[in-house]
Amino acid sequence: MFQLLQPSWLFALAGISVPVIIHFWNQRPGRILKVGSISLVPEEAKEYRRSLQLSDLLLLLLRCLLIATLAVVLANPNWKKPFNASKQKGWILISKKNLKETYSHFKPQIDSLYKSGFEFHYFNEGFAKEKLEDALAKKEDSAISLPSYWKLAESLDATIPSPIPVDIFTDNYLEHFSGNRPTLSFQPNWFTYTPPDVAAQTIAENKDTTTLNISIFTDKYNNDARYIKAAVDAIQSFSKRNIHSAVISNGKQISSKQDWIFWLSDLPFDENTDAKNIFYYNSGKQQNISSVINTGENVRQPALLYKSITNTDSLKNEGKKIWEDGFGNPVLICTNRNTKNYYSFLTHFDPSWNELVWSDNFPAIIYNLLFRQTGASLSKDNDRLIDPKQLMPSYKPVTEMDANTQSFKRIDISGFFWLLVLALFFAERHVSFYNTKLKTNG
Repeated sequence: MFQLLQPSWLFALAGISVPVIIHFWNQRPGRILKVGSISLVPEEAKEYRRSLQLSDLLLLLLRCLLIATLAVVLANPNWKKPFNASKQKGWILISKKNLKETYSHFKPQIDSLYKSGFEFHYFNEGFAKEKLEDALAKKEDSAISLPSYWKLAESLDATIPSPIPVDIFTDNYLEHFSGNRPTLSFQPNWFTYTPPDVAAQTIAENKDTTTLNISIFTDKYNNDARYIKAAVDAIQSFSKRNIHSAVISNGKQISSKQDWIFWLSDLPFDENTDAKNIFYYNSGKQQNISSVINTGENVRQPALLYKSITNTDSLKNEGKKIWEDGFGNPVLICTNRNTKNYYSFLTHFDPSWNELVWSDNFPAIIYNLLFRQTGASLSKDNDRLIDPKQLMPSYKPVTEMDANTQSFKRIDISGFFWLLVLALFFAERHVSFYNTKLKTNG
């Protein structure tokens, strides 16, 4: 079935009138016949006639066909071919990038599906079909770019012959599920695994049964405290570590033996507080700045920095620079005194000061700060895993009208029409040259 996806371009067919007008305009004038005398020619009433006749009909036809074909090409012609879904038992989809690793995790299940008649397709753009044994025999290309799994699922929804079972096998890196979770007209069986390096790190962390005690003190910077508390809660949910955190407004309520104290206040803190790490706002002079905060994370876009503090304490000289701005100036400085680590923060956890708390990498930044002494790290681009509850796309049942639409496969045939345009163009040029040559010689 022939179909035009952009039929509005058919208005270009009005251009056919151009060669027709040109042909009418280029009427050849009548010839003057010279005679010896007109005295014997009887005089009759003068009669004037003007007739419009088309000349070079073949050339006119070729030009009209050329314009019409070009209009059809612009209208994006497609051929709708019915699917024969009954011949396909289902699809197995695995990404090229980590094909062998994924296969090794689900080998019995994948082999069973493949032997039962499921087709193997790459979970990459185009969803190319191949024999599974041939795909496993090929050398993997580590440079393959991997788009969002959710974007691929959306493309798959428009490609898969419906209705057939679909089994997708992928890792569960959060970075591979970027963008909005799609709504699909089919329900895939989506199986994920945790890569070995992340699995080893998670096991090691879960063996740590100690409790990390965190106190977040604030008097007037309540929103700042909420951002820190939310990040700590997210870390606890993901890492499954034992973390106890609390937001307090009275310094006397801080319990002893704290691992971390976030002193989000302009008031001075008590250095005799029983805590291993004290994070506090530097109380220097505020200044406006247009820069970014580099936290050492592998992020595509560092957080913008609007306000900072002019450092006034001795930490600038004796401390270690942990975070810096785009000019290399310190944003977070750490110094060790009397077995305690003091972190002087030269800005605030406030969107009016910077966009750090709005970064989707903010929990990873706080994680790396809390556990930097243990060597543990959490990178947004490498180690974060998606929650199984957030994995599956939404499902929208297919209506009868949609089912009829999805029972066809669209085949782009614009390439054929482009060849036809070229053929007509060369034919028109040949005929035009031939006609000009005849008129010159005639």
